[in-house]
Amino acid sequence: MEDNVTHLFINAIIAIPDKALIAMSSIQITIPDERLQQLQDIAANLNVSIEELVLMSVEQYLTQSELSFNDATAYVLHKNAELYRRLA
Repeated sequence: MEDNVTHLFINAIIAIPDKALIAMSSIQITIPDERLQQLQDIAANLNVSIEELVLMSVEQYLTQSELSFNDATAYVLHKNAELYRRLA
């Protein structure tokens, strides 16, 4: 049952300075109307489209995930440096 649900379509094209435009894939998500309203309110406050807001959020999430992974990797490598040196 899909009461109070909206389908949000996201398309994006980004421009990288001194590079050609990069076309990206489209996605479709199903989101409750209350959440869509929240997205619309936040996007309006930031003066961006909902698509831009969602894309910025995804980029931020992916960047944080990369940083967390890199931090964890660096910690493990540092913690086990002596062991790795002896095993080499």
